[in-house]
Amino acid sequence: MHWRFDPNTDPLAEELAVEEGLDLSPCTQAAACSAVCPTADSFDYLPHQVVRQVQLNERKRIMRSSAIWLCTDCGACTAACPQGVDVARMFAELRRRSYRTKADPAADAEGVRASHEALLEELEGHGRPADARVALSYKMRAMDVFTDWTVGASLWRAGQLALALNEGGAEGPRAVKLAREREVERMFAHEDGADARKKDQKQRAEKAAAAEQQEAAPEEAPAAGAGPQEPGA
Repeated sequence: MHWRFDPNTDPLAEELAVEEGLDLSPCTQAAACSAVCPTADSFDYLPHQVVRQVQLNERKRIMRSSAIWLCTDCGACTAACPQGVDVARMFAELRRRSYRTKADPAADAEGVRASHEALLEELEGHGRPADARVALSYKMRAMDVFTDWTVGASLWRAGQLALALNEGGAEGPRAVKLAREREVERMFAHEDGADARKKDQKQRAEKAAAAEQQEAAPEEAPAAGAGPQEPGA
């Protein structure tokens, strides 16, 4: 396969470096990540090829790749990389960008994308997922309503497929509402991650500058009239 750098859009690798602090430049294409990936056989591009496409700014191609959706986030690629590149995090960030830009995934990844959307919709709307709602939302999105319906029915009868969460008594609604708000904030805090990192970097720089000024300040002069003290005085 031969890919060429796409100069028509902003560099994706630079975007990941600035916004997410994810540096892919040390990658030497050793393919150690691809060698240990347990699901690489299902990918349209191997992990090291995905890294290379990001470096070459193949944004459209990689946003529609099945690899970023079929990745299980096991972290084996990151652990195996001899250069310390966080390949697993790169996959997660690419998946998030593909979801935000509504890029159409490859055909073999449509089901995974549908389940991802169903879960995120449930978390954003309710904070905590109710199994039945997520399952129904996924089935409708995937246009696969009747597959596994016998399994779903048996889980329903056994009480393992809840349509709504237990509200927890009189104080339940308020407590659940607060819990939902906190969980949603945590789940979607990554949207402001770049701003948080910039603020942290600014604070670190200010602390370093203050420390340098303190070290460079001259020592205080001795008080007037205070001469050297005699030993034993």
